[in-house]
Amino acid sequence: MAPKYVLTYFGLRSRGEIPRLVFAAAKKEYEYREIAFDQWPAFKAETPFGGLPMLEVDGEKHGQGMAISTFLAREFGLMGKTNMEAFRIEELLHLREDLLMSEAKHFLEKDPAKKAELAKNLKEEVYPRFFALFRDALLKNGKGDKYVVGSKLSLGDLVLYGMMTTPLLNCPDVVQKFPELLAHRKRIAAEDGIKQHVASMKDLPI
Repeated sequence: MAPKYVLTYFGLRSRGEIPRLVFAAAKKEYEYREIAFDQWPAFKAETPFGGLPMLEVDGEKHGQGMAISTFLAREFGLMGKTNMEAFRIEELLHLREDLLMSEAKHFLEKDPAKKAELAKNLKEEVYPRFFALFRDALLKNGKGDKYVVGSKLSLGDLVLYGMMTTPLLNCPDVVQKFPELLAHRKRIAAEDGIKQHVASMKDLPI
């Protein structure tokens, strides 16, 4: 019998989106529980490490978004064919986490002047630097016309797909300067499982 998976997160993409994409790509069933921000103080004690996302596997609770993503990718055959491919995939996952830290800082900032300054920094400095790194990883594979690691869909491709959503919404002119990433995103969006997930998703911040 297949395990019962329950994924819990806020009404954001952020650290909850990659696990959702893994489930979608693998076409595996799971239950998704969304926690509202006003519910979080009371719910926090129910998590293993005081944070979300949380993944329950047959009732056993696990935390840490990147660990959840790699666990699911290994379970569903999306972690590459070799240890070196898995290494490259995890590099991309951690790189995406570095980018997410800057996006989250901007999202959480309340002061309008500081928020505008952070938005400017994202557009002019952060996004161009990270996009160049992701593009180079895509082209370095030698199969940049298809996948970012190896010769089949992997967690690495889902990382690239997921990290592009927020900048496409907020800074589309910056993204247009990286046609290789846009072409890759279009290919991954057409993958069976992913296209159904994309069609079902509501608009979410970060």
